[in-house]
Amino acid sequence: MNLTKKDIGVILTIVLLLVVMVGGSLFIFDLLIKDRVENEKNYLSRESQICAEQIERSFNQFSYDVEFLFSDSQHNFFGQNQLSTGELQSIKSLMVEHRELIKSITLVRDGTDNRLMWTGKGRFRVQQLDTSFQSIESKSEISFLNGYKNAYLSTDKGQVLFELQTNEFVNNQFKKYFSSLNSYKSLLDANGLIAFDNPGWKRLFNTNNITSTPLQEAFEAEVAASAEVDLKINEEGDAQIFITTFYPVSIYGESMGLVFAMPKSVVVDSIRKNLFFVIAVNLLVIVIVVFVFSRSIQQLRRSAQELRDNRRNLEKLIDQQKLLFEYSRDFTYRHDENHEYDYVSENVQKVLGYTPEEFEKSEYRLFTQNPLNRTAQETTAKLLKGHDDGSLFYAEVRHKNGNPVTLEVKEKPYKDDDGNVVGVIGIAKDVTDKFMSEQKFRILFEYSSDPHLIFNNDGILDCNEAALQMLNISSKDDFIGKLPWEFSKDRQHDGRRSEYKADEMLNVALEKGKHTFDWTYTKTSGQEVPTEVTYTAVTLNNEQVILAVWHDLTERKRVEQALIDAKQRAEELARSKQQFLSSMSHEIRTPLNAVIGYTSFLLEEDPKEDQVDKLKSLKFSADNLLALVNDILDHSKIESGKISFSNEPLQLKDVVSEVSDMMREKVTEKDVDLIQKIDSRVPEKVLGDENRLNQILINIVGNAVKFTEMGKVELKVSQISETRDHHEIEFKITDTGIGIPDDKRETIFNTFEQASSSILNTYGGTGLGLSITKNLVEMQGGSISVESEEGKGSEFTVVLSFEKCLETEKTDKNTPDKNTKSKAPSSGSGRDDLKGYHVLLVEDNPINQKIAAQFLNKWGAKVTLSENGKEALDVITSKEFDLILMDLQMPEMDGYEATKAIRSIDDDYFKNIPVVALTADAFNEVRDSVLEVGMNDYVTKPINPEEFLKVMMRYLKEGVKN
Repeated sequence: MNLTKKDIGVILTIVLLLVVMVGGSLFIFDLLIKDRVENEKNYLSRESQICAEQIERSFNQFSYDVEFLFSDSQHNFFGQNQLSTGELQSIKSLMVEHRELIKSITLVRDGTDNRLMWTGKGRFRVQQLDTSFQSIESKSEISFLNGYKNAYLSTDKGQVLFELQTNEFVNNQFKKYFSSLNSYKSLLDANGLIAFDNPGWKRLFNTNNITSTPLQEAFEAEVAASAEVDLKINEEGDAQIFITTFYPVSIYGESMGLVFAMPKSVVVDSIRKNLFFVIAVNLLVIVIVVFVFSRSIQQLRRSAQELRDNRRNLEKLIDQQKLLFEYSRDFTYRHDENHEYDYVSENVQKVLGYTPEEFEKSEYRLFTQNPLNRTAQETTAKLLKGHDDGSLFYAEVRHKNGNPVTLEVKEKPYKDDDGNVVGVIGIAKDVTDKFMSEQKFRILFEYSSDPHLIFNNDGILDCNEAALQMLNISSKDDFIGKLPWEFSKDRQHDGRRSEYKADEMLNVALEKGKHTFDWTYTKTSGQEVPTEVTYTAVTLNNEQVILAVWHDLTERKRVEQALIDAKQRAEELARSKQQFLSSMSHEIRTPLNAVIGYTSFLLEEDPKEDQVDKLKSLKFSADNLLALVNDILDHSKIESGKISFSNEPLQLKDVVSEVSDMMREKVTEKDVDLIQKIDSRVPEKVLGDENRLNQILINIVGNAVKFTEMGKVELKVSQISETRDHHEIEFKITDTGIGIPDDKRETIFNTFEQASSSILNTYGGTGLGLSITKNLVEMQGGSISVESEEGKGSEFTVVLSFEKCLETEKTDKNTPDKNTKSKAPSSGSGRDDLKGYHVLLVEDNPINQKIAAQFLNKWGAKVTLSENGKEALDVITSKEFDLILMDLQMPEMDGYEATKAIRSIDDDYFKNIPVVALTADAFNEVRDSVLEVGMNDYVTKPINPEEFLKVMMRYLKEGVKN
């Protein structure tokens, strides 16, 4: 083949291009590999650092929480076989906090162990085991066993054994960092491999392998390092180079290392593939440049684009790692004992605005005058002197823009080969916002008018000025360090010791989160201060404390005591008033009994015509005086709230008829028509208080008759509504009397009020009737209203609601039958109604004896007289009496004692003989007392002949004549 110079030139050019291409490719290949390897080292270094710090924090937090919990004097996990609810809750909280790490906890005690372990669905159970666990020497620090698969803590009270999921926990952390199919991750210490996450579970990186590599120095010096390591990858002896980073980890004083690695071949292969492709393309271009020049150019462009894409992918990976630091609020640093900084992380610029180089210079580290900085300096000084292994504190520094920034700082000492502290390593976090919230709390705490204090088991940590003022304490030094109960007397007012009660209140607050109770503190002067105390459990600087708020109750107690004294005085006045009214009633009714009784007798003895008017006037005056006494008593009962209402069957038609009958004599005298109308829808029987209904109607109808000189008085009864359980009944009383002025309609219901003074002069009265009536109506849930026109008459409307009464309902035998209209004769008849009956009259007043005996003799009864209860007991033993009339107030033995004595005799005669009280006291308390001692009924003085006979006939006809 003939080659021309041109061909030779082309061939030489091609060869030269090939040589240049191959040499340049190898050079580029080498540069790319170095750059890529360096990037991978940086990437692995950052990933391993973040992962190592996370593992270190988790293990150290676990150790701190364990030692804190089981050294807490509030809990005794080893004192009894059964754990308390609070102890179980504390252990459960620990297991929940470190759930990824703790598999089970065993509390070791003599003969019996308690094992707490997780079960399915996020629950845990307690199992008691009989073991003979060989305890390890007691020490205050936690120890790790079996390659960190177990942890052990021995205290003076007992031992705690933890079963840990170290490999699973570390693997979970591994998965969060350096995620790749070709990633090798291992955690190891001087004894061997602790945990790993490698393709195919290959244990490539262990302590033995490390010691034979350039990482040995880093492992021994406990410093971070990166290197290319040649390791044997199989039993045949094949080796492989790994891009490897080592980062030291210190877990509670134990030194270990974290290794992240990836095969260098992965990096080389990816670049080699691209390079071979480029070389092949270039060769092809050189060989067939003439034929496929255009296609070669396109291929070169595509190759160039692929290189750019690879570069962009690499840059994206780098940017992703930068994001981890951009969104972090922490920066790290290291300085020596002279505070010369040799390392500051780039994140310091984000937190404080300074570059790492600026922050390393002391003129840029500007601290404020905040007292926090004094504590920070003292803490760092202790670390540098070797007095502390690590502390958390706060500091306040100036941002580059001049604003103060509060940092939460955690520092640990680092040492040289001889174990001497040569500097500190710190992590600082911006907590300005959080600290400002705490400052606000401090302002509220200090300036609150109520005393505030914070304390724990060791005593009071802080208090505000109000607490000192309340107890007259001049300085906080006399307050801080003591427990709150120490400012109290030995015992509280309930008799309990202050110390024991304070512990109980504290436990309740810790259990519930908040608790309020009363307490009595003592000032320095000895004066007692009643206080309302509120305990709230809060967390301060990762420690649980109690916030106590005191509220001085001195003024409130003084007001309460004043109210109690006023109430007692009011009750004394009420009792005195009632005693006066009772005595007044008794003293007035006794002579009235004689006046009314003898007047009735004289009227029945056919007096002369000129005597009849005088006797009637005398009886009228006595009746009015009795009505006045009754009104005053009713008014007193209403005022004192002691009035009560019965709820017994009553017949409305009979009540209306009785009212009409009682008014019949008065309307006849005045030539006024009294008309009663009862609607057909009005029920026959209802449940209510017949006596009070009678009193209401008599008061209103009586007034209508009194103020009507001519015309009529109409009483109309109708049902206005009906429900399932009630009838609503309307009573309308209309008259054609003098009427009521418009401006007096509202006042006529007031106590002691009448429409005008002329009415008092003309018609008399006390002005109590309508007031009592209105109260009686409203106390039963009813209403009363009036319509009137002066000179034409008035219309009073009363609406009351009555319960429905079943036909089968029967009255009690011992209760007077109020639904049966009395058929007893008037005082002028019934002369033989009691014939054949023997009545024992027990009465000490001679006049009352004569009045009662004369009525009884007139009605045909045989009467035996006893002047007191003692005589009655002697007489009644003969068993010849059918009924006993018993006065209540008598010398030697009163009616109450006599009745009790009679009922206590073990004989049917004495237990069943009717006993009716004769009393001048009309209060409800008397009626209740009468029935309570065993009497059957009572009759009030002055004696009403009709009522007197009616009551006696009721019990005599019910029994068998003796």
